[in-house]
Amino acid sequence: MSKDTPLILVVDDDVQVRKWTLTFLEVEGYEALEAKDGNEALALSTLHQPDLVVIDVYMPGKEGLETIQLMRKQHLTVKILAISGHFYEGYDVSTIAKAFGANAILPKPFSTKELLGQIETLLKTD
Repeated sequence: MSKDTPLILVVDDDVQVRKWTLTFLEVEGYEALEAKDGNEALALSTLHQPDLVVIDVYMPGKEGLETIQLMRKQHLTVKILAISGHFYEGYDVSTIAKAFGANAILPKPFSTKELLGQIETLLKTD
């Protein structure tokens, strides 16, 4: 992996979302890794030190919010983009995800333009 190319870790229990996102990122010129759950994500993030993590909020096992919190403790500077297709009235996933350590949240379904915009914004911020 090139030091000049940002490394992005994609974490989602939905294999189709994960593969689609991974392929898109690679086409856009990013290095990308994938994890199917929070435990795998934590292991990969420790081993590879990604620049950005795109993580689903709701997953079986070690779910996204817990993983975000643990990842934030391990890697203070990693940018975290939480994604979620579950939004409920009176339940602000964005506020909760940010309280756990996410830098931003993107609701599913999202377009490639929206994803790329969030990634570029997050990678530019210190």
